[in-house]
Formats: sequence, structure tokens, C-alpha cells
Amino acid sequence: MGGKELQPSKWGLSEAELLLSKGSPSEKTQIGGPTVDDNANEVVKRRLIIGIGIALLGTSLAFFKLPTGLVKSPKPLFLYVIPIIHLRDQLTTIENSSSDPYSVKLQLKKLSDSGEISKDIFLRAAGYLEGADADLASSITYSIFDYLNQADYDKYFEYMGKPSASQQLGFLKFSLQSIQAARENIDKFLSLIPREQLEAAQSQIMRDKAEL
Repeated sequence: MGGKELQPSKWGLSEAELLLSKGSPSEKTQIGGPTVDDNANEVVKRRLIIGIGIALLGTSLAFFKLPTGLVKSPKPLFLYVIPIIHLRDQLTTIENSSSDPYSVKLQLKKLSDSGEISKDIFLRAAGYLEGADADLASSITYSIFDYLNQADYDKYFEYMGKPSASQQLGFLKFSLQSIQAARENIDKFLSLIPREQLEAAQSQIMRDKAEL
């Protein structure tokens, strides 16, 4: 994908600056609710630091082989690739259609409830790969789900009162940047899949659509 690549550590610092800078959650003017005080700002900052640490830890641990996560399944690889492609397409839709952070949260919840968001699917697909590709696919998997967790801003932000208009914009940007990073990492993951398996998955998706 084009453009500057997002990384967990860079994301954390840039978003901390975004949300704690002028016109961010430190604003005193609120819409329909009480002001956000200095203690709330400290909570936001603390949750950001915790989130960044978890993301970096998950990425580093991904380089270790998982005894059950990377076991090759008897099912054909392309059957695991199909839901991965579906997830990427759904994230693209969310990027292009979401106008507020609450809608992002609802759409991610819908994906989660449908079972289309599954770390196990990625790890099982990674189990078909060999050597460095398997390690890289495992690492990318953890990055994808770190970003998806970050996209739900409620997991990283606590505030007092109703957010202001500028806070809503900040939360939306925060969520959509995380979703974009997850989608770009899914593309990286798919680039490791053998071409014939990727084409088989895409052909099956086209057949499924034709039958609808």
C-alpha cells in the first residue's frame, strides 16, 4: 500500500500528541455536558501509555512460535484466506462510510459478533507458511489485532462528561487511522500467501457472490 506506513510506536506518540494538544480532549468547552478536568486528561494519557506498551509487547511476543497457533490444519489454506479477505473488505467499507466514532464502534462490534474477526484464523493460515514467512505472518497477525483493539476508542480513553465536537473528531481520526493500519497489515499478510491459494480464495468469493 502507498503512503507512510503506520507502526504501533509511532501511532501511539502521534495520537497522544493529537488528542492531548490544542483543540483536543484537554479542551474546557464541552457540548451538553460538564468540562473535562485535568484529572481526566491524566487518565487519557495513562491509558495511551498502557495501550502502547501492550501493542509493543504483543508484537515482540509474536516472533515466538506458538505451539498450538501455528499447527497446520487439514483444511485447504484458501478456506482460511476467504474470511481474511472478507475482513479486509469490511474494514475498507468502515473507513469509507464512518462519520463518527460511535458508528465505527458499532460496525466493529457487528464484525466481532459475526465471527469475522478471529486471530485464530490468521494464525492457522500462518501455519501453512514456512520459516521466516511464518514468523512474519504471526507478527503481522498480532499487529492487526492490536490496531483493531485500538480502533475501539472506549478501550483507551476515559473522560468526564459528554465529548466536545473537536473531541469527537479526534476520536474518529484515532479510530480510522487504526483501522487503516489494520487493513494495510492484512494486505501484508495476504502478500505472504501462495498465489494459487490466494486466487482460489478469490474465485470462491466470486462464486459465492454469484449465487446470492
